[in-house]
Amino acid sequence: MLAIYLACLGLVCSFILFEVLDVDGSDFLPITTSVDAKPTESHHEDDLKRVALAALAISLTLGAALAAEALARSARVERAAAPRVRRFAPTPATRMLLARATLADAPSA
Repeated sequence: MLAIYLACLGLVCSFILFEVLDVDGSDFLPITTSVDAKPTESHHEDDLKRVALAALAISLTLGAALAAEALARSARVERAAAPRVRRFAPTPATRMLLARATLADAPSA
């Protein structure tokens, strides 16, 4: 039993050493003597696009906020300009117009 355990332990250790840690170097690419130099790409255009989109987003947000403020202000002006409507308050003279007045109940005090 001990021999089987040691054989399995040896297989696991060899797998870890050669496949995971790659101590034999089999997964590395061979070293090439020629070096291809490639100039770096300019990212200035991306930065300009990002700034333009950020400015557009901010202007749209501020524009929506200003439009909402203007609509709220115009609604307040319309409400203030509209005449106040007096609510209906039943009096003894108009009480008979109400549906409850036809009931046989005595009027409440």
